[in-house]
Amino acid sequence: MSATERYQRIRDPIHSVITFDMQDEFEKTMWDVVQTPTFQRLRRIKQLGFSELVYPGATHSRFAHSLGVFHTARQLAGVIAKNSTRSESKERIALAAALLHDVGHGPFSHAYEGAISIAAKKYKFNYNAHEHMSLELILNSEIGSILSNLGSGFAQDVAMMVNTEGKVNTNEITSLKNEKKPILSIYNSIVSSQFDADRLDYMRRDRFMTGTQHAGIDFDWILSNLEVGKVPIGTDDNNSSKVQSFVINPKNILAIEAYILGNLQLHQTVYFHKTTRGIEKFFTELVLRIFYLLTIDKSENIGLTNNNPIIKLFSSYIKGDFSYHHYNLDDSIFYGSLPLLENSEDEVIRFYSQSIKNRQIYSCIDVYKILQSQIYDEVRLDERISEIKTKVISEFIDKNNEIKSVIMDEGDRNPYKLKQENYPFGSIIARTGKDSFKDISMISKVIKSLETYKFLRFYVRRDQDEIINSITKIITG
Repeated sequence: MSATERYQRIRDPIHSVITFDMQDEFEKTMWDVVQTPTFQRLRRIKQLGFSELVYPGATHSRFAHSLGVFHTARQLAGVIAKNSTRSESKERIALAAALLHDVGHGPFSHAYEGAISIAAKKYKFNYNAHEHMSLELILNSEIGSILSNLGSGFAQDVAMMVNTEGKVNTNEITSLKNEKKPILSIYNSIVSSQFDADRLDYMRRDRFMTGTQHAGIDFDWILSNLEVGKVPIGTDDNNSSKVQSFVINPKNILAIEAYILGNLQLHQTVYFHKTTRGIEKFFTELVLRIFYLLTIDKSENIGLTNNNPIIKLFSSYIKGDFSYHHYNLDDSIFYGSLPLLENSEDEVIRFYSQSIKNRQIYSCIDVYKILQSQIYDEVRLDERISEIKTKVISEFIDKNNEIKSVIMDEGDRNPYKLKQENYPFGSIIARTGKDSFKDISMISKVIKSLETYKFLRFYVRRDQDEIINSITKIITG
């Protein structure tokens, strides 16, 4: 085999070249996984959902991100190998889990998940998040068969690593019912932590592809000053029970502060952008209307045939079946269905599908921004927000209009979570001495002072000037 044949290379805008060694059994297996239809589907799912309607360059996919996470995980594994005793078996499990952590995502990523979760509550059916679907695909698709080349229980080990924080009830998955919860190791933090390969890739990738100049991180410096240390489990620093974890040395404090602030800035400017969230609300309304027509046996009014992947999947949800129709649904299917939905016999479906297709958004009233000019302490601000929310809901939102004149959106983002007793890798640990460690928030005034970012917005139809003025008066009054 020539040198050029030995390696498979993928060009990447963030990592330059991602290489797979075809003479290495593990890396060849990972390359084979990448070639499967299940993994290739991620090419047709955008990483940032509807963000391209705000940032035209944000068309990158879950496929590119997953490869980037795999590459970053290898770099983190290299830090472990350099600073501690390497476990090749756990390293392989962690790298495979990093590659496959998002394989179960639905179209438009988190926007889809949010919409289906709301539909599930409203129409009383069970819905499992993308983490659950990821485990099912790792175990029961062609991916599981390929992973078995690395050992009969390797796919199960990878699935358990993907579920390292226990978000999925493994008793609901046949292949994992009898699996014992593995003992946590530092390799789990590669897959799931506040400093994992996922974040370290998406922060750089999303910043680059959107073109925003916020949220830059000094990745090379962070990695070069990353160490491995034995840190206490729990909140008591004197606890004798310790676990190996990534720790940062004192030279890394400023870089980590920028990393945490950068993640918050990405949420404020990209993930929570008012236009993106407004389109996501339209998407939710469209999804809810499709479910409604299916539940009253009016599928013929939707505008899609019963063979359309959207109808197949949504119908399977209503019937309570776990369905691999999910596998056939991606962004391209939805966008390809919009022209059909635009000609629906149902006015609501026509309205929201046209609005999404043509980017016809509502006016946005941002409550927190309006209140910035007024002085409130935290308690009084929360009370004022609650008053505004209650009044607007009672006067404008709790109506039976099928096409809503007002849509409310609220959310928050905690910039940094403190150490968790049940998960030792839930925080960022700094070395303060030879054998002493502290949570980064205990030694950084910048991080300690960060407050939860909150937003409350009302989206109002642009032809409803009277409602816009009334809501504004409620906020400023």
